[in-house]
Amino acid sequence: MVEVKNFDSWIEDKDSGKFGSGASEKIWLVNPKTNKKGLFKFPKIKSDGTIINDKIKVQKSENEMKSDNFVELLNSGNNVWKRDNSKNNGYPIFIWE
Repeated sequence: MVEVKNFDSWIEDKDSGKFGSGASEKIWLVNPKTNKKGLFKFPKIKSDGTIINDKIKVQKSENEMKSDNFVELLNSGNNVWKRDNSKNNGYPIFIWE
């Protein structure tokens, strides 16, 4: 079972800035009673409402990484990656390459 934490009483800590790992939108929160801080990362949501994880956690084979499905997974609703069999041995490349 996953523990759900309630952060309703926490407030945004604007002094901590936006620093943290990953490209997701994020804010620092502080508990006004304990001064404990935490980083809240907003989920990435596709246009169909699907929430996307920040990391690809499943090992992929060479053929899987050279597939259009893998490019779609990398893009996660954005348009950053593409495949071109004549470049990078068929592995994904940035669209501007």
